[in-house]
Amino acid sequence: MKKIITTLLVLTFVLTSTTLVLALDETEEEVEVEEEEIEEQLAGHIITGIEVVGNEVITDEEVLAELETEIGEEISQNKLQNDMQTLFDLGYFMDLEVAFRGYQDGVMLIFELIENPVIEEVNFSGNESLSDERLKDLLGVAENEILDINQLDSGLENMMLTYEEEGYVIAQLMDLSLTEEDTLEITIDEGRINDVIIQGNTKTKDYVIERELDVAPGDVLNVDEVWQDLAMLYNLGYFEDVAPTIDNDELNPMETNLIINVEEGRTGTFSLGGGYSPETGINGILHLSENNLFGRGQQVDADLNFGLKSRRLELGFADRWALGSKNSIETNFAYNSGEEISGVESDEYGRRISGDLMLGRPLTDKIRGYVKFDANRLLNYGADSDMDDLESTENTLSVSLQGIRDDRDDHFNPREGNRQQMVLEQGFGIGSTDQNFSKASLDLRQYFPVADEHSVAVRGKVGVGSEDLPGTARYYLRMQDEIRGYDSSYRSENSELFQGDSMALGSIEYRHSILDNLTALTFFDVGRTFEGRDFKLDAINRSIGLGARIDTPIGPLGLDYGYGLNTREGDFSIRVGSSF
Repeated sequence: MKKIITTLLVLTFVLTSTTLVLALDETEEEVEVEEEEIEEQLAGHIITGIEVVGNEVITDEEVLAELETEIGEEISQNKLQNDMQTLFDLGYFMDLEVAFRGYQDGVMLIFELIENPVIEEVNFSGNESLSDERLKDLLGVAENEILDINQLDSGLENMMLTYEEEGYVIAQLMDLSLTEEDTLEITIDEGRINDVIIQGNTKTKDYVIERELDVAPGDVLNVDEVWQDLAMLYNLGYFEDVAPTIDNDELNPMETNLIINVEEGRTGTFSLGGGYSPETGINGILHLSENNLFGRGQQVDADLNFGLKSRRLELGFADRWALGSKNSIETNFAYNSGEEISGVESDEYGRRISGDLMLGRPLTDKIRGYVKFDANRLLNYGADSDMDDLESTENTLSVSLQGIRDDRDDHFNPREGNRQQMVLEQGFGIGSTDQNFSKASLDLRQYFPVADEHSVAVRGKVGVGSEDLPGTARYYLRMQDEIRGYDSSYRSENSELFQGDSMALGSIEYRHSILDNLTALTFFDVGRTFEGRDFKLDAINRSIGLGARIDTPIGPLGLDYGYGLNTREGDFSIRVGSSF
């Protein structure tokens, strides 16, 4: 804009100042005349020639093609002004003037041009996040070619717009200069983080928050990276809200303080309940958990389920940052006795003792790898409800490799993104159990936002295993893998459809948020288990239904009603956590 204004001033001076160099005779004698005399002397004169001087790169033909003024017509001040503006708008000239001299009984117009230099080199300084090559492409100013001011202006705008679009919101163009060697020097300040300040945490230790952050003092500020870090913090489940504030340094506006404001939520839960059903009798439930133990980011939980026909105790501990490293550790212990024990027929009694240890480590920003060790001991007492007469034992050890890629926007209530999990497991029989086994499974989940507060969730899972898997290693369609709408009596009578050596299931849910903490859904489930790897799709379980999820201090709780398309009957199920 500054260049354009300057040129208009030059134009005004040349054509309307009180003096002007003018030659009207064939001898090219120069005389000084007053403004009124200029107009009087030029008025009515015919243009008999047009000449272009001073150009070396831009050809005469290229200049003349842009002119409105033509040979054979009278001189027009308005046309000359338009022509000079048009030539300047080409972007190739730093200055231009028009002179006149007599020529063949008329007037010769002489366009005196000063071209922009030929750029020998383009250099950038201060850029760290975008490479020189990337900036040169965005700038579009070619080396060894004449400088195009228009391209330079649009290129600089494009360059800074790209910085903003990619999250570098305080990046600025600091200096633009041309050296005597015709090198274009461009200086950029991308803006840096002076300090990271955490506010609002009273229980959670600062280091628990800081270790989740990739951004650090001295880094170039990128708001996209900041939001990724905040999403990671929110997905820990320790906070009700996480929000950033950018506070620019008054003394140096290119350095900013990043303030992370957290609102801590409830992380500990205690629940006590009970129930009755004809299949299981009277049951009592006790649940204790703490997801942020002593504010250190560790998790402990204990579950006790006791009833007339079965008892279950589960204990667990997890640390996402074991010994201060990025390695995670998780261990669980479980004791089950009575009926409804995995690996024991529904009308028989047994005891199962199991434990596992899982070690994990991030492989990329979104992929995490795990190795898991499992130990299981199963005691089968057959129909002996007093469990005095042991019929068989089963002891197994297994090791599995797992990989999880998680790109969901929210781990608790996802509306967008995907999650994939692959598991490879090798098991070994111990003692009297001489059967080794292998398993592999793939679990895929995809989430699509449909409209405001609406989304579609799709899941598919397939698992294969060796023939005649031990009872503790078989696939079971229950809990998160449940086909909703089928009661326990149907599952017992058709156990081959709900437990086996292999399995396949799929589910689609349409979710609609009604209130901030209440979501309604409709679903379609399909799936069954198989003996060996014989994937027969006959008698596959199918169901449709409705459900609701409510966010509580202990996490999402849900109630679903499924209608089994195989049985033409329905059944309710209670969910702890989201379906998937």
